[in-house]
Amino acid sequence: MPEIRLNCLVIPSDSVGNITQQHVITIKINNNESIHSLRSQIKKEHTSQFDNIPITEFVVYAIPLNSDKVLASVNTEGVMIIVNSGRQDEGQVLILMHNILDHFSKQPSEKDIHIIIYLNIQTSQ
Repeated sequence: MPEIRLNCLVIPSDSVGNITQQHVITIKINNNESIHSLRSQIKKEHTSQFDNIPITEFVVYAIPLNSDKVLASVNTEGVMIIVNSGRQDEGQVLILMHNILDHFSKQPSEKDIHIIIYLNIQTSQ
């Protein structure tokens, strides 16, 4: 199966209002892999951001795609505005047992954000 590139916006709980495109990470993965595999790869490749966060503590959301299945229904700028406003309802929760192919049947536009991950970072008191 083909490898696709997904742009993932990682949002730490303590930085809402300060999210920039520097919070975007890119993952290359075969689209026949599961959403759980995507989550595992994100954690593995970007360990520093996920050091103290168990894999079960972050949820993968997908930005809905237009009918062409290539362009996101909300562009990158729009996603940034939404998440910086503090809203956490953007995107559709992806089911871990489903394949990436179920949501991304072909390579989506490389200019869009495809995945949002909200991190609930606990700070020690």
